[in-house]
Amino acid sequence: MNYQIVGLSPRSDLSMGAWGFSIRLFPGFKEAVEKSGIDEDKAWKAVENMGRSWLDGCGFSKMFEYDDEKPRHMYKPNRELRISWGEWGPEHITVPGNACGLDMCGGIMKPKDGEILTPHNIDSMAQTMLLLVVFTWFAETIHLLADDK
Repeated sequence: MNYQIVGLSPRSDLSMGAWGFSIRLFPGFKEAVEKSGIDEDKAWKAVENMGRSWLDGCGFSKMFEYDDEKPRHMYKPNRELRISWGEWGPEHITVPGNACGLDMCGGIMKPKDGEILTPHNIDSMAQTMLLLVVFTWFAETIHLLADDK
């Protein structure tokens, strides 16, 4: 793989910074994204198809209007769970919460000729898990499709 998850050490004894981590993207990741053939439309389609199970599996299955004959999910794929695609693949992932997401960012941890994804406004382990599930699903898919070409 051409990425590295660093700093993932969840702590329940801290009020801030308890759920942080970073994902270092090496140059080979960018090359694999290009070879994979995945673009923004395909990424959105993947979130549309997989998002419900990701949301439910990470604890975001809450429903509105329990007494209604047709209750609906509070959190929906491609609304509260969405992705922005670029030359580095998933360059921004948004999950339910108070502006919670994973974004491209500079810094000293950024690998040479690479990039780094850093989360912001993470308030729970569920948000951390959902960001990692979405990223790693796309990273694995990129890897499989790129190797196939």
